[in-house]
Amino acid sequence: KHRPLELSKDHMIYVQNKEAFVPASTVTVGDNLLLASNNNNVKVTKIDKVTRKGVFAPFTESGTISVNGIMASNYITMQDDHNKLTVAGVPIVSMQRIAH
Repeated sequence: KHRPLELSKDHMIYVQNKEAFVPASTVTVGDNLLLASNNNNVKVTKIDKVTRKGVFAPFTESGTISVNGIMASNYITMQDDHNKLTVAGVPIVSMQRIAH
């Protein structure tokens, strides 16, 4: 069993049944996420919203990163919303927890 994946709503994650990296906010229960190690997938079984303080924005040369074994992207999409990520100031990030 995989650990939950936490990322901001704007972070991009690869969804196999959509055949693309999409914003985390568009992932739904039943979507298939790509495992980083072997091109297999895991099904999203639950989505929770959590709030955390702090910012995590790692960058890799390839533009992709394995987070808890799931293929994700270093890139984000900015969506119009009142819960925008703040870098200079007190960062309060609206997060999505994706269980699989």
